[in-house]
Amino acid sequence: MPKLGCSAENCANNNQNYCCISNIKVAGKEAVESSSTCCHSFVEKNDSFTNCTTEPNPNVDVACKATNCVHNANCRCGAESIDIQGQSACNCNETECSTFCCK
Repeated sequence: MPKLGCSAENCANNNQNYCCISNIKVAGKEAVESSSTCCHSFVEKNDSFTNCTTEPNPNVDVACKATNCVHNANCRCGAESIDIQGQSACNCNETECSTFCCK
């Protein structure tokens, strides 16, 4: 499993720049650059909902639809570590996998 860092501080799954869930989904089937990808598991944090009741988990299983990425192996991320960007994101389309590298 890759080590996942996440700057999407407005995500209900983010705790100390790591995910609180055991797996995420990266979308971007036709992506040729990182800005065409997104964290499909993003859920906007609000005052009444947060998913971070567990310790942050740096090692997360990443299902990846970005088949043009060199790290994609049978729709799983094979990178040693990945970084999800989206510091001010309010929805998944405002996030991206900055580790994406086109084949």
